[in-house]
Amino acid sequence: MNGHAQRLPREALPWAGACLAAGLAAGVLAGQEHLVAGLGAPARWAALAALVAAILYRPRLGLWVMLVAAPLNDYGRIVTGPVPVTVFQAALGASLVAWGWLLLAGEVRLHRPNRLQLALVLPFLAALWSLPLSLDPSRTAYGAARLLFLWLFALIVSYSAEDPRRRERIVEVFVWTGVALAVVSFAQYAFPGLPVGNTHLQYDAAGVDVLTRPAAFFLDPNFLAGYLAVASLVSLVRVVHSSSRREAALWAVPTVLCATAMALTLSRSGLVGFLAGAVAVVLTAPPRRRRAMLVAALLLAVLAVPVIPERYVQRVTALGDVMSEGSLATRFFMVGSTLEIIRDFWGTGTGLAAFDVAYPSYRRIGALPRILRPHEVPLALPAEMGVAGLIAEVALLAAVLWAFAAARRRGWRVTDAVVLTGVLTLLVQSWFQYYLYFEYLWLFAALAAALPAPDAQRGAGRA
Repeated sequence: MNGHAQRLPREALPWAGACLAAGLAAGVLAGQEHLVAGLGAPARWAALAALVAAILYRPRLGLWVMLVAAPLNDYGRIVTGPVPVTVFQAALGASLVAWGWLLLAGEVRLHRPNRLQLALVLPFLAALWSLPLSLDPSRTAYGAARLLFLWLFALIVSYSAEDPRRRERIVEVFVWTGVALAVVSFAQYAFPGLPVGNTHLQYDAAGVDVLTRPAAFFLDPNFLAGYLAVASLVSLVRVVHSSSRREAALWAVPTVLCATAMALTLSRSGLVGFLAGAVAVVLTAPPRRRRAMLVAALLLAVLAVPVIPERYVQRVTALGDVMSEGSLATRFFMVGSTLEIIRDFWGTGTGLAAFDVAYPSYRRIGALPRILRPHEVPLALPAEMGVAGLIAEVALLAAVLWAFAAARRRGWRVTDAVVLTGVLTLLVQSWFQYYLYFEYLWLFAALAAALPAPDAQRGAGRA
């Protein structure tokens, strides 16, 4: 996937079909908890052992399993006790063991981590900094462990993605897994009682359901919207950079499906992130196609607005009056509360994942009492991890900017536009959702770390 030669669209079709089939099959099984429980503990442990053995035998398999399985983390647990184990966690653990063994045996050689790869470990170090004085040490320790493994996941992705073909495959698997989630979302919207995954029904005071919000296999529709916004925009980048009508038509399919499913979630954070990412798509598009994109966007808006149901329009227009709705007002009030927490806990923070212990004392009148977790990641890092959290996010932002500046000096390519669009979309959404543990924010940060530096001959990691 480079700026000069495009692979033929037909090469993406096997991946598209495999990801779509795997996502739908896994999703149906994940939604049928009684089927999984009916297998019994021995069968479930046997399935886990088989998965681990396959990855130990073929280490590269682990990356693809993680990409497809990450959306099932809430509803795809293959072992429920005594410790919950998801497919993603099992694949990550097996991958780390497999590649660690190959590194020790000298069969794999990796170059020294670059700036962004190193910067991605800083949230984990900041979490350790916050641990001694944490308001909830056990949760802080668990959160720190999650950040450590997410950094290791990012390393696997970034070293793997240094191979341009594998980088393109990663994007393809991500996009077509999004198509599978979109199909599930359509089914949830059409049949709200469907016992597959998670569907949010919002009721009015009379007890009549007003809005149906698909969430696929995420606990929150906003997280599904975050995924679908990136998937649709990444596909759109490929459409506007396509070298043939056939390629454009292929990538138009996930663009439309994922964008439509995102709209069904009624996620305002997803919409804001989508609009920010769309700006990146336009700015990185070939100059001769920008005017056509703007005309198409205007035409779509003119045709779509008259047919959008009023209740959907009201939900979006509420963005202009944050006091008109409880969830919006809570986010607004939480900014002030979080700034006060930063002021009082500036040294070590409340402790990672301990924000909700301190927050009730700072909650403003008008904020919903049921919302205790932080929603703005850029503010949550210094609030939970103090000065170390602030240093971590500033260093991360600097490293991301360095990676894209280096790509710009090298010569802008399609893959750079794809990664920039994904990173920007997720960063904007992180102002409204707690994306610190969201695997796809780490995925696109890892892809940014894998972008080749200008005039540098780096040894390609074979991880």
